[in-house]
Amino acid sequence: MLTHSTTETDISSAISAGAKAYLSKNILIEDLIKIISLVCRDNIIISNPMAARILVEVDMLDAYSGTLTIGNTKLSKREQIVLSFVAKGLTNKEIAAKLSISENTAKVHLRNVMEKLGAHTRQEAVANAIDKAHISGISLAE
Repeated sequence: MLTHSTTETDISSAISAGAKAYLSKNILIEDLIKIISLVCRDNIIISNPMAARILVEVDMLDAYSGTLTIGNTKLSKREQIVLSFVAKGLTNKEIAAKLSISENTAKVHLRNVMEKLGAHTRQEAVANAIDKAHISGISLAE
């Protein structure tokens, strides 16, 4: 569903009606193509601003600090971003380039995420985040 609405009621209604994606109409065509591919692989995609509103509503995201709580684990905004890039398959070098930070800093953020989530691999970190958040199959699109 492409929309401008960010109300929880509209998002919930769309997902309940079978929508597999809930995205802003301002999405870039390249991103839309990627998302269609993900939806075809049984993913549910909700754009970040809309997903953040949902997470605030279910008390997983502190709207003021941007801290995401997954289970009993709190991830900073930067750690969330790094984890989302890892989930998309980016390397540390690619993450560093996207965030305009050094590769070593990207590694430190990822190491912190992995430690907080009790993960030994990148894939395990993503899986643990999804599992602990009880949102299996949900991806957060940018």
